[in-house]
Amino acid sequence: MRELMSLIKVNLNINFGISSMKYTYLKQKKDIWKLVLFVVAILSLIPVYLLYIGLINGMYVGFEMVNQQSLLLLLGFLVSQIVIFLFGIVYVMSKFYFSDDLNILIPLPIKPGNIITAKFITLVVNEYLIMLPIVLPIIIIFGIRSQTNLLYWIYSIGILLLLPIIPLGLASIIVMIFMKYTNIKGKRDLLRVIGMTLLIIVILVIQLGVQFTMKDVPYGSEEQYIAEMVKENNSFIKSFKNVFPPSRWAAIALSNSQKLQGFTSFALFVISSILVFYIMIIFGENIFYKGVIGGDEVLAKRKLSKKELKKDIFKSRHPVIAIFYREIKILLRTPVFFVNSIVPIFIIPVIIIFPAIVNDGFMNSIQEFYLEENALLFNLILIGFFIFIAATNSIASTSFSREGKQFWISRIMPIKVEYQLIGKMLLSILMQLLTIVVMLVTALIFIRLKLSTIIIVLILGLLGSIPVFEIGFFIDITRPLLDWDNPQKAMKQNLNVVFSMLIGMVYLLLYAGLVFVFYRASLNPLIVYFIFIAMFLVISFFLFVSLIDITFRRYREIE
Repeated sequence: MRELMSLIKVNLNINFGISSMKYTYLKQKKDIWKLVLFVVAILSLIPVYLLYIGLINGMYVGFEMVNQQSLLLLLGFLVSQIVIFLFGIVYVMSKFYFSDDLNILIPLPIKPGNIITAKFITLVVNEYLIMLPIVLPIIIIFGIRSQTNLLYWIYSIGILLLLPIIPLGLASIIVMIFMKYTNIKGKRDLLRVIGMTLLIIVILVIQLGVQFTMKDVPYGSEEQYIAEMVKENNSFIKSFKNVFPPSRWAAIALSNSQKLQGFTSFALFVISSILVFYIMIIFGENIFYKGVIGGDEVLAKRKLSKKELKKDIFKSRHPVIAIFYREIKILLRTPVFFVNSIVPIFIIPVIIIFPAIVNDGFMNSIQEFYLEENALLFNLILIGFFIFIAATNSIASTSFSREGKQFWISRIMPIKVEYQLIGKMLLSILMQLLTIVVMLVTALIFIRLKLSTIIIVLILGLLGSIPVFEIGFFIDITRPLLDWDNPQKAMKQNLNVVFSMLIGMVYLLLYAGLVFVFYRASLNPLIVYFIFIAMFLVISFFLFVSLIDITFRRYREIE
């Protein structure tokens, strides 16, 4: 037990950089501005969070009108557990298999189960920081408005503490099995990247299938169905038979906390959480080391012939293309980077498809809005949505941080700074292009988009995203996170992503203001499009010129 507690303490210390922050902020009293900026960034999110709380309160009122208040709890638990599971796959792979501390821990006489448990608990603490702001308002609003008893709050504490266990435990088991059986020499990283991407796609498809089977409202008998539903309190939650069972148990436990059914549901939730955790530890004891140690096998390349060697030596590419290829290789050889970049491309279309599956009229209303007189506004909204995606994407704002300890190569290579920046920019543009194409193809399934809309949105969506990427480069080269022992830290635990997103939101608000002005002025659509094209190009040019100067200066300053 002492060994386990020491491992947990060390993992939490490394994960959150507690010792480093104490030394920097308390002893050296350096970089206090970073701490202040972080606090300001958190405070700036309070208005958005208040809107979220208002939305939750409004949803409760809506469900209360049809006597189905517990559906709010079910949706909150279900969404949080699905998100934890999907992103948990990436986090587990990074924490369990790609952190630098494994080279130190494996030779030591430490049980694999203790290593797995310590790392798992660290991930659970991380998930609390994401989950609590989402779920806590739901539980508090439901508890206050429903005037619940003391058992409700006791059950709530237990459910909050255990909520991440099952999705993270299942993600850990899947990753450990996957890593054990993909140790194919020479192609290990490529197979794991492809496999994990396919796995996430399959999981998303299954979730969509589950949601599709939940559409059991009889066509033409909607009023009778709703009338039957309102008769029994919280009856609708019972119709979610295909929903992730632990989410149902948690929702039933809280909505029926004063009944025996609430106690049995809570007991089922607790027992299933403990069982999944125990099974995960058993898997860790038996196959964790096999996946880690087997993953270090390297296949020696065959000897090149003189002709092939001569061809490789004298083969040359334009510096921009060479940097672009290097960025792609960095992304591909680190599965954590790749999955973090690819997952949003598939998740966003799923978010679009979801309302269409659960509500047939959703896409019909969008199709009705997409008329000739609203085409301009529709196109500009789509462009703004793609700018929002660019602002929330972490590829540009971690471009230098992803290089880590290899950053010195960029500083000394005989390639102009502007060429390096363009090469890095091409990767961000490529990912944004893939996102836009996948989005438009998905939209075409439900909406008859005109060719003019596709072309305009594609061009302006890319041009409008370039300034956002340049802002991300600015922030990342100003304060790159190069000293990381886990690739996950470079993307998901990097404050540069938060700062870039906040400035990107300001840029998006300015765009929205211009859209409002132009639309109210009833300008010719072609004039509006040309104004935005010119604006995006001018902003991109001046930002790029400034970026060259600051990057050149930072290359000399960073050691």
